[in-house]
Amino acid sequence: RLLSRVIPPGYEAFLADQCVPLSRSAAVRCFSWHPMLARYAVAVPDNAAANAAQIGKTRDRIYIRDLNKGRWEDLVLKHQFQNNVNCMQWSPVGNKLAVGCDHGICLWTFVASNNQS
Repeated sequence: RLLSRVIPPGYEAFLADQCVPLSRSAAVRCFSWHPMLARYAVAVPDNAAANAAQIGKTRDRIYIRDLNKGRWEDLVLKHQFQNNVNCMQWSPVGNKLAVGCDHGICLWTFVASNNQS
């Protein structure tokens, strides 16, 4: 009930099981608001990769929620070096997302598509 007072009407609270349907206990590692658009990025452990990978290293996936569309984007950001994400930051223009992890920084660049859907 506290969330309903903080989140503006028309916006939904984030539930980790919405973006990780196979795991209802996924912990959010990082969260970052987009600087210009009504969207955010969330890093959560990739439990399937963690089970197959070496012990002590957890690959993380990044999901993007578009608040205007009211849904998660189809794009899931994942990479073999994206282990144990500990910070994320959008660029000032919002076309890049820097992700700090065990191996350094993964820099994701977003290119606008011609499809306007």
